[in-house]
Amino acid sequence: MQHLVSALDAGMTLFFAGAQQGSSVDNYPEAQAVTYAQWFAYIFSLWEEQFRGRIAKFFDKQTDEAIRKSDVLVGYFGDIRLIRNDFVHNKGFCKESAATVLLDWGLVEGQPLEITTAQMISLIELFPRDELRTPPVPKPPGDTKASPGRLNAHVFEDVKELAGELGLSDNALADTVFSSWLEEW
Repeated sequence: MQHLVSALDAGMTLFFAGAQQGSSVDNYPEAQAVTYAQWFAYIFSLWEEQFRGRIAKFFDKQTDEAIRKSDVLVGYFGDIRLIRNDFVHNKGFCKESAATVLLDWGLVEGQPLEITTAQMISLIELFPRDELRTPPVPKPPGDTKASPGRLNAHVFEDVKELAGELGLSDNALADTVFSSWLEEW
């Protein structure tokens, strides 16, 4: 019980539509920090795992150039990612979130994240409705990625030998193999 009492030490913050804002408490309740940390993690997860790909597919059908999930970049969700990363990976201390752009809440590196109720409500007003209606611009391929799976050792040896004879680097070989496979399907 003492942990619950400690988590709620500052009391509850209530917000009523139309009420005047501006109240604050001396102690930032742990329960509020946990709630907001969960919100940022959940919202970023929804964005990354569900909506970003859907948006890419929607715009991909409407343009001649391929639109990929990685092309869908929205600053609002980028800022949410930075705050989420600090809650999840930096124990609620500001590190990455000091670089937020749209959510310029004066977060200070090294200080605990103490997101206010007013800041959370501002997320509604800042939601990027117009930006989400704008087709993303296709980006050139970024860094290389590791290939999935493992190969039979003999097949791998034969492929490496032939690639060497053809003067293909490992990266050129992988690009050739995967591109050929995609063309077949």
